[in-house]
Amino acid sequence: MTKTGLVLAWLLAAASAVGGVLGYVQAGSTASLIAGTVAGGLLAVGALGAARGRMGFRILAIAVALALLARFLPVYFRKPQLWPAMVMIALSTGTFGFSLIGAVLDHFRPEPPRA
Repeated sequence: MTKTGLVLAWLLAAASAVGGVLGYVQAGSTASLIAGTVAGGLLAVGALGAARGRMGFRILAIAVALALLARFLPVYFRKPQLWPAMVMIALSTGTFGFSLIGAVLDHFRPEPPRA
């Protein structure tokens, strides 16, 4: 995963968790609280594992980013607002894109010669 992808994954994790808490505080939405904190936690775990070079964790971060993108795209088209839809779409797209770029680059990176 690229450094930019990691930063975006951490930002997306924070935005998801904060958005879940705000949804609960402002609208009393328990579903927002649970979904936001679970998605944020999964992204944080994925980013932490991806930073250590684990492919499975990178896939986890990509999957959660895609799920959040699928969740917030229809919301944006119904009611275009900066928060939460546009912020979450931008962070999800960035996390997905830079994580995928990092995966492709890692796949085609030559292995170091063995001694």
